[in-house]
Amino acid sequence: MLSSVFSSFVIRVLGAFLAFTMGVVVTRNLGVDDAGVFFWGFSLVALGASVASMGTEVSVVRFAGEQRSAGISVLRKALLLVFVSGSLVAVIYYFAIPLRGVEGNGGAHLRAFTPAFVLSPLLVVVSSYLQGAARVVASVLVLKIVGVLLFCVFIMVAGISSVQASAYAYSLACLVSLLIGVWLLRSVFFCGIGKGVGWRQFARSFFPLWLVVIAGALVQWFSQVIAGVVVDAEEMAWFAAAGRTSMLVNFVLIAVNSVVGPRFAESFRKGGREGDLICIVRWSVRVMIFGSIPLFLFLYLFSVGLMNLYGDGFGFGSGLLRVLLLGQFVCALAGPVGYLLIMTGHEVDAMRGAFAAAGTVVLFTLIAFFKTDVMGFALATAAGVVVQNVYNSFCVWRRLNINILTVWFKLQKGETA
Repeated sequence: MLSSVFSSFVIRVLGAFLAFTMGVVVTRNLGVDDAGVFFWGFSLVALGASVASMGTEVSVVRFAGEQRSAGISVLRKALLLVFVSGSLVAVIYYFAIPLRGVEGNGGAHLRAFTPAFVLSPLLVVVSSYLQGAARVVASVLVLKIVGVLLFCVFIMVAGISSVQASAYAYSLACLVSLLIGVWLLRSVFFCGIGKGVGWRQFARSFFPLWLVVIAGALVQWFSQVIAGVVVDAEEMAWFAAAGRTSMLVNFVLIAVNSVVGPRFAESFRKGGREGDLICIVRWSVRVMIFGSIPLFLFLYLFSVGLMNLYGDGFGFGSGLLRVLLLGQFVCALAGPVGYLLIMTGHEVDAMRGAFAAAGTVVLFTLIAFFKTDVMGFALATAAGVVVQNVYNSFCVWRRLNINILTVWFKLQKGETA
């Protein structure tokens, strides 16, 4: 497992660096106002893609980690379902985006993001199968690296400086990444799988997860979407840049999750509740804690300088970054609690935690909306992240008898958490 995590860690470091670089490239080439509009459109894509994916990506990881034939069967169904739902969301977005009330924030220019509403969720599903099949490096490459790298190249080489052209460039980058992912899975689409997983069983697995994914997307993106309507473009750019930078704290969490997620499902299915499962959780929490603390301290202490990398005046958004960092740090300390609940069959608990977090974000966002305070939107996001991870940690202790607060320092063989 250690070699797998090391490979995942290295590739995730590259992915995190490129995500940060993407933000810098956009702000430097588009300027602060157009960058704010672009990032608002990007947050709409992320939120819409979460709706369109229907939670199938988590089911794909789970089934692919348990059995190859089941994973392939679920992958094929997920791609069909996501293509239909993504197309529907894209049509709604295309006709809704120029409506009065959002026209001032980019309006019809943001229609260029429309293809991404189909391509992005399909890409997530393909990447999820690669992750479940223990091809972590390939999974991260197609989802986090190829597309972002191509987008940055398009922006810099073509000298793109408009929101519309940038949105087209992003959609094109998503298409190329998806084609690469499909090519990596070319053998999967033509092999026999026997009986496979039926539609009813598949629906039972993904529907609760769909609600979890949507609620999770609300936690991460809802404040940005609403902020883009009421705050000026400059403050929106600060908020978006702070959000992208704060996510650097969690790349250790994401790297470990991509490796241990399928192992959670396999260990629990084999009855490893009190043995292997606890060992995997203990190891993963240790890696996350000791990997995230130095990152958090660096980002928090040098927040002004890091924000100024995006351009002149972005240092004024350092307060937003510090607030968001606190929320992401709690997420890192909690470890893989959300993934652990889902991969061990406790999707309903994960759904409740996601709903509690989403409700918190919506409540705080509405308060910030009426005050038109960008700091209030940042507090809303951070509060939602904290609520979700605290609740999930409690459920892990109640359902699996694993105390996240103490499991990381238990050393004795056979000791329960």
